[in-house]
Amino acid sequence: MLATFAVLAATGCSNSSFELRNDGVIVFDGKTSSLRNMDESTGVFVREGGCVLFESSDGRRVAPVLFEGIRFGDQDLPEEGLLVLGREYRVQALTSGSPLLEDDSADQLAAECGAPLAFAGAVSPIEDGFDPKLPPTPKAFP
Repeated sequence: MLATFAVLAATGCSNSSFELRNDGVIVFDGKTSSLRNMDESTGVFVREGGCVLFESSDGRRVAPVLFEGIRFGDQDLPEEGLLVLGREYRVQALTSGSPLLEDDSADQLAAECGAPLAFAGAVSPIEDGFDPKLPPTPKAFP
């Protein structure tokens, strides 16, 4: 079963703030709209120094900004917002190119967590080593 859920990110800087929950998850409180120009990464979520970090398979480490419903525990139930630390996931939106990340609270949390903040969304588990991908886009005919 491959579950995916969308995360919304903000579009305006007014009244935006980032918060580190007691369980190490960073959440965003601000005006929301869907992200654009999403990247896709695979990797694992880890807890380090009081923060949940995402370590991508290419070695990049970010402090992901997740939506309020995400929890980490012993069981993987993505449709209910429950993920497992150390399990491999595909994160379909990781971008640090948002002007919202210039917020003072974002800077403070990036320093506290030791990694840049990045909005994250559309998380889905990679099932037992099987990593389903969309077929490549065909090249245009000359």
